[in-house]
Amino acid sequence: MLSIFRRLMKHEGGATAIEYTLIASLIAVAAIVAMRTVGTKVNGVRVLRKRLDDQRFAASRPDVLVYETDPLGEDLTLAGPIPVSLQVSTTGTDADWVVRLIDVHPDGFSQNLAVGILRGRYRDSLTEPSPLAPGKVYELSVDLGPVAATINKGHQMRVDVCGGYFPLFDRNPNTGEGPYGSKTAIATENVLHRPGALSRLILPCRNP
Repeated sequence: MLSIFRRLMKHEGGATAIEYTLIASLIAVAAIVAMRTVGTKVNGVRVLRKRLDDQRFAASRPDVLVYETDPLGEDLTLAGPIPVSLQVSTTGTDADWVVRLIDVHPDGFSQNLAVGILRGRYRDSLTEPSPLAPGKVYELSVDLGPVAATINKGHQMRVDVCGGYFPLFDRNPNTGEGPYGSKTAIATENVLHRPGALSRLILPCRNP
């Protein structure tokens, strides 16, 4: 649950906020992409390999909310789905919420373990989108998919929440018009963590 994570961002009234703009999404491309394809030649044949990119610099961005544990006292094995429930609001009529679970090594190297995204207007139906009411609090379910990993003793777990995952997912102009609309808007997205509106992440722990 998010309660085991230290909030590293300034917060007031039981909520943390990020300001998301389309321009910021474009700037964030390098910080958001977790995997990079590199090409090498083996016996004259070009082979594509995937490598993990260090995600530590994403934690210093002003448009990323960061929650982090203390160093673990023992190994922690995860195996299974990771459901996330966010209590959120936005100043716009649409917004994306991206949640990432990250393994932070003692040397600071930060490795993506799982990622999920939800576009606000599709919160109830993928075929019948409906706009968000600015300022209204919604409970959104973000599916990070399955994970199988052991986070070693001395490592930390980090949860990042941000408002875009371009270029893996298209940009959200925050207007409800979709990525091909003619207008864009600045939106402040709030994540709540207070009594009666607790955001939470459930870890599938497999330790004995």
